[in-house]
Amino acid sequence: INAEYGLDSNFALSQNLYGRHQNMLELLKQLQSANLGSRAYCLVSGKPGIGKSALIKALVTFAPTQGCVAFGKYVHYTKVPFYALREALRGLVHRKINVLNKEELESWKNRICYAFDYSG
Repeated sequence: INAEYGLDSNFALSQNLYGRHQNMLELLKQLQSANLGSRAYCLVSGKPGIGKSALIKALVTFAPTQGCVAFGKYVHYTKVPFYALREALRGLVHRKINVLNKEELESWKNRICYAFDYSG
């Protein structure tokens, strides 16, 4: 952003959530319920730009270490079926794999290869 628009180089958008307190409480309630053994599925919807992604990113920072949050984002012009679900699962697997040590990672690799009868 330059002087042409009247903003300096230190300009930054706020990372705070505004007007989403009730939404966050409901999501945290569902997360707590899931951590106690029940199943929870939440759909966050709304018009573009109202903070849906920011709300979910904030929720992820509150997610307890024993639980997890999977999230995907619908892309309007994609022709990929179940795109948001695919992205949710991809992100979940990626976050879980990144915390494994080498032995655990090798063990999971072997399990997956066995399950798909893959020897390569």
